[in-house]
This record gives sequence, C-alpha cells and structure tokens, in this order.
Amino acid sequence: MKRNVTHQAKGWKQEQCTQRFNMQSSLTRMALLIVAATAPCLAASPAAAGDHCDKPLGVDCNSNGVADACDIDDCESDPACDDCNLNDIPDGCDITAGNSLDADLNGVPDECVFFDGEGVDDDWGTPENWDDDEVPNGLGANPNRHVTLLSSTVNLDLEVEIDTCRIIDGSILNVGGDEDEDFEIEEAGGMLLASETFEPSCLRVANMRQVQVDGPLRISGGGLYEADPNAATSVMATLMANGLTVESTCGDPLSGAFQLSDQMSGVIMGDAVLDASRDCAPPVAGSLFRGVDGPSASGGKTPPIITVTDAAQFFVSGNLILRGFVQLVHTSTTPLVIGGDFVNESTCSNCVRFEGPVIFDTLASLDKLVASGGVQTIEVSSTDAGPETGSVVTNTFDQLEVAAGATVDFVDAFSNTTSGSPEAIYIGTLTIRDGASVTIRNCSVYYHSLINEGGTINTVGNGIFNAAGASVVPVSSALARCILAAGIFFFGTVAIKTRQSHQSDVTH
Repeated sequence: MKRNVTHQAKGWKQEQCTQRFNMQSSLTRMALLIVAATAPCLAASPAAAGDHCDKPLGVDCNSNGVADACDIDDCESDPACDDCNLNDIPDGCDITAGNSLDADLNGVPDECVFFDGEGVDDDWGTPENWDDDEVPNGLGANPNRHVTLLSSTVNLDLEVEIDTCRIIDGSILNVGGDEDEDFEIEEAGGMLLASETFEPSCLRVANMRQVQVDGPLRISGGGLYEADPNAATSVMATLMANGLTVESTCGDPLSGAFQLSDQMSGVIMGDAVLDASRDCAPPVAGSLFRGVDGPSASGGKTPPIITVTDAAQFFVSGNLILRGFVQLVHTSTTPLVIGGDFVNESTCSNCVRFEGPVIFDTLASLDKLVASGGVQTIEVSSTDAGPETGSVVTNTFDQLEVAAGATVDFVDAFSNTTSGSPEAIYIGTLTIRDGASVTIRNCSVYYHSLINEGGTINTVGNGIFNAAGASVVPVSSALARCILAAGIFFFGTVAIKTRQSHQSDVTH
C-alpha cells in the first residue's frame, strides 16, 4: 500500500517499535527492496498496467478508469490521490467537488493536519509540532481535525478528541499517561496504522489508558498495536473500535499485527478480520508466530497476526474472520468472547491456536440475533483423522463453550486443507450451557471432555459427534459460570457506557 508523503517531519525522532516485531535479515531486506522496486504491483502511477489492485471499478470520481480505492492504495507523491481524511475518496475529488476546502491551494484538504515535529519535544500538545501550529483537539479551542503522523514519535500528553488518525511510515503514538490522557476518534473513517518501510507504525498503550475509535481500526501492512514494552506497571489499557481489520497487502515489507497482552482489553463492536487475501508475496511457513520463531532465513514476511496472551481480554460482538495465510494465537486465561460466526478461511494449517477458553455467545451480538435468527456458525478446519488419531491435528480448541441460550452450528463451508477431504474440529473440553443448542452439519466434532448443563445436540446429514475415549461431565462448573458472568458484566458495562457517550454527543 503506497501512502502519499506530502509532509516530512523535521529530523528523525523515531525509536524502534519493538523487538517482538522481528525484522528480516539485511540480505532479506535487500531482496525484498529489489522486489518492491521492480514488482508491477508497486507501479508509480495508480493507473499503470499490471497494478496489483484487484478491487472492482466501483466509484471512479476522477474518471481515470481506476477504482478510487485503488487510486488511494497505490498513491505516491501526489496529494490528489491521497486520502488524508479517511473517507475512501481521493482528496483531489473532495476538493473538486467542494466537499473539502483548500484555501492555500496545496492540494491537501484544509481539515487535514500533519505532525511535522518542529517543536522542542515530541508532545501532541505542543503547537509547533503541527504544520499549522495549532494543536488538533476537539476538546480544546480548536476544532476536530483529520490527523496524520508521518515518520514521527508522538507522546499523547493530554486528553484528545479528533476526527480520524493515520499513523504511517514508521510513526509511533504513545498513549500511556498516568492521568487522563485518553484518545478518541469520532468519525466513521476511524484509524489507520500502516508502514511501507521496515520500521512498523505503532500505537502503544500503557497504564489504564483508553483508546476509542468510533469507526473501524485498520492495521495494514507494517501496522502494530501493542502494550508499551517499557511500561513500568501492569498494562490495563482498553481499546474499543467499531470493527477491526489486520492485514497484509501486496508490496508491504511487513504485515499488520494486533497484540493484546498483560491485562489489556480489546472490545470490537463489529467484525474482527485477519486478511492476507490481497498479499502477492509468498508467506513464510517457517516463521509461525511473530515474537516466537521470527522470520524465516529464506526471506518473505510473516503473515498478519492477532495474539491474545497473559490475562488479556478480547471481545468480538460480530464475526471473527480469517482469510488466507494468517495467524491467530489465543493463550490468555481470560475467555475470548465471539458474538458472531467463526469464519475460518485460513490456508495455514498450523497457524491458528486456541489454547485459552473461547465462548460463543449469540446474545453478545444484536446483529446476529436480527440477521440470522440467532444462529452462530463455527467453521471446522482440521483434517478429519478420526476420534482415536495418533496424528498431530491442527486448528484445535482447548476449551470451547456455547453460552446459555446460544445457538451454534458446526459447518464445513471452506476447504482449509489441500487434500479437499472432509474436515473436523478437535476440542479439549466442550461446555454446553443450559438452553444452548448445538448442531453438527455434515462435519465431525471430536472432543475429549463434555460438560452438558442441559443443552441440545443434533447432527444433520453426515454430521458426527464423537466422544471416543472422552470423559463426559454432566454437571455445571461454578468457576466457568463466574468467569462468564464477570466477562459479560465487564463488556456489557463498556458497551453501555459507549452508547451513552454517543447519545450524549448527539443530544449536544
């Protein structure tokens, strides 16, 4: 993904993001730079032949025969094709149509502001650090703005409210104050983390800070959300966003990464998507998990990844979607709660690990209740080796729970394996709460332990529900109930507060 560079920060005030976001060797870097310089998908002109962008034409505001989305993705050194306000319309079209003003005729919408780092420090609240010498903050005297951080390290030293935010090309935004330095993005364009360099663009959090994105959070190639590795105390920061996409795209030397650790919380009101379907680079099969194995010496780059470790909490009210060669690692002791479907179209056989508890709770998603009658689907993705297999099976769930009153269907809608043979799911402990309904549709569900508190289990077609060698525990777990209740209380409180905040904004 190319990004317009119309404002260059003064000097280089960047520190390396984190060693856990491993860099390739110098030889690999050189090889990738050569590829990047010659690959047709990185042509300088958005309309060049052989462009990698495979999006449908759709809207073409400048009538150049190229979809606006492709103009933006492949933009380089021309403000007309940039999208500094994240409204999915090239800025040149915004200005031409009169949707954006350009009083100084520099081709950049006046509502956009860039961090140029010309102040005496790296603080957000220093006026001289901004290209118009005004601090962008809707909570102060200045209006909300569309903000771009470009090749800079920025410390959030006050509570901030802006329209949209781009953290690109190796920038770092530190949100880690010990007072009330929270960060809110108000408009539907949301937030973008991306980098075309070997330096990732980072949103770092610490302490109990809160980042609220009323639009989607898009972590593209080279973007990274993480706890501050230098935090002196436990990190209990919360991120809330209306949708999450972590991706890798053609030409980016790094993939996106979303990492929840310590006691961090991630609340996604909508879908959470891991997507490598638009990446034209070969994946690195030898580097399973960033921060564990690191990149392969053979070159390439690590896939986009979501990790949830320690006691971190991850709540997804919508669907959890995996596309292409992606990695998902959940080892947290706190349940991962999914309100929608688990759409697993991953093509990496050993890159999805659910070692921590996972709860499917239809009641966590109003959209699911309305759109599909309250039925959640779970894609099975392991090769069906039978119940008594001695083989190593992949994409397993150590602990899977169907919440009280939830309706879940196990399905095999996508061929995750190269063999094309029927697929299955392997579960360590399967818990079915009172009033829950489980249906196995033309696939196999194998488990080691079953805790059924009064739910119903059905098979359809060639569906197999097999407890071979398993222990069946027909009693409730008080501990599991307490964990579920606490999780529902926490996320419910967050959702209610978020809605109340939005309602208050509307009335004012």
